[in-house]
Amino acid sequence: GTYPSIDGNWDEITLSGKVLLPAGKRPKRMILVSHYTTCSDAEAPSNAFSLEGMLVEQGYGLVIPDYIGYGVTRDMVHPYLVMDLTARNVVDMYLAVRPWLKAVGYEPEYSDIYLMGYSQGGATTMAVEYLIENEYSYDGDPEKIDIHRVFAGGGPYDVQATYERFVTTDLAGYPVAVPLVLQGMIMGNNLNIKMTDLMQTWLYSHMDDWINSKKFTSAQINSFIGTTVTHKLLTQEAMNQKSANVAELYKAMTANSINR
Repeated sequence: GTYPSIDGNWDEITLSGKVLLPAGKRPKRMILVSHYTTCSDAEAPSNAFSLEGMLVEQGYGLVIPDYIGYGVTRDMVHPYLVMDLTARNVVDMYLAVRPWLKAVGYEPEYSDIYLMGYSQGGATTMAVEYLIENEYSYDGDPEKIDIHRVFAGGGPYDVQATYERFVTTDLAGYPVAVPLVLQGMIMGNNLNIKMTDLMQTWLYSHMDDWINSKKFTSAQINSFIGTTVTHKLLTQEAMNQKSANVAELYKAMTANSINR
């Protein structure tokens, strides 16, 4: 289904996602799932069956947003690890689904919800919890959101620390994350930085056909990149943690980290 939310400029946008429900009965509780890193649109929740969907057999209902850049917005750049925006997109889907569940007779037995996510979804889940606690914290008001429990694992909770590890170890074990992080921070935060200042030209030249086309999985893109050596992916300036552009990048990374 689709629902209203906002883009990085706070303009209204229509996003998509999937709702999974147990057949013929009300769910026990709803689980708001933030999905892991995907690069192919075919992997987006609205186009695929998510692993978490197995929980439906246990009587739970799931709400799984696609994020900007997937599903109905596949032609847009995905703002990778832009936490505040993605968290709001996720929460907006739950807020849109909740009255629909009641209208179709699938209102859950318990109104409090689980939050769940792994990898990118782990970081996003923590950002979702932060947003809910600050803007929708349950106080008995049925319009607010009551969190039952949170499951978040393996996430890049500190984006700057993630980037620093790429640089200091000169190793990017998941190489597609390097261009994803740079593009997400620069474009998602409207930084006045040219990606070619920080990303090797050969890699930047493939951003649109490998990554932004949404045609390929992360495993395929990692194979295309063909190296896990960070300095082969980043420019000398990007490897210098004291350069002016990296300093600006770090500000954006700090703003999009869960430990801020």
